[in-house]
Amino acid sequence: MTEAEREAQAAARAARDRENAAALEAATAKAQARWQAGLRPVRSHPYLTAKGISAGPEMRRERNGNLMTALRDGAGVIRNVQTITPGGEKRFVTGAQVSGLFSLIGDLDPDRPILIGEGVATARTMHEATGFPVAIAYNAGNLEAVSKVLAEIAPGSRQVFAADNDHHLPRKDAPLPNVGREKAEAAAAKVNGIVLLPSFGQIETRQLRDGEKVPTHWNDFAALFGKDELKSTIEATLQKEGIEMPQKRQEAAERAPMTQAERDTARQARERQSTGNTRRQATDQARQREQSQERSRSEERGLSR
Repeated sequence: MTEAEREAQAAARAARDRENAAALEAATAKAQARWQAGLRPVRSHPYLTAKGISAGPEMRRERNGNLMTALRDGAGVIRNVQTITPGGEKRFVTGAQVSGLFSLIGDLDPDRPILIGEGVATARTMHEATGFPVAIAYNAGNLEAVSKVLAEIAPGSRQVFAADNDHHLPRKDAPLPNVGREKAEAAAAKVNGIVLLPSFGQIETRQLRDGEKVPTHWNDFAALFGKDELKSTIEATLQKEGIEMPQKRQEAAERAPMTQAERDTARQARERQSTGNTRRQATDQARQREQSQERSRSEERGLSR
């Protein structure tokens, strides 16, 4: 290859890179405009009703009735949106970024773990069951990229992967990997994370029927076995890893014995409250005496006339 040919190839690559960058910028701007035009708050939507989950502040609604969530980077910048029709069809903005982007339900807290799930229904289900913040990665292939970003912006939070259990794929006539489980396990291994994998019992071993839709994720688990069973299953798994649910932590803190310093602080607070109450009572009594005396003087003046 001559020097002129190499220069021509480099120029062609540079031109393609500029075209791709311009197309990405345009797709990002389109996604941001759609999000800004979205209606809020979302109080209900057929998709949410079908999945048995509530609306959240991470959602908006398009005027055509589609539900919408925003995909953000680690700095919080919106790079894409996902829309969900009332019938459950999901779409991203064509040409916009997906890898490494996520939507966050709840607030990051270094003292609490963060859960990562594939879809909106799974993430909302897990947030409602645990109270922990949950990142929506939107697909199994994005779990590791999202995990990497979260490790950078929330290094103190243990990562818990609410994996999909694609148990049906290895049982197909042409077997495929259990993508949800394998991708979650691979991502968790890199950050010392935890994998929560739903189990569906005999459903995972029975013969598949053509066109059958089988349960695979935690929202399916809640629909089949109930939200109480979901919560107890998650709680039992997390406890083995030394993680307590928020309500359990609060109850434990309330039961914990107080230190001497805490007892002294509580006693001083009670004394201040008691002193304040006594002063208020004395003031009220004095005011009542003055009012009584004033009424008596008024009556005396009336009689003297």
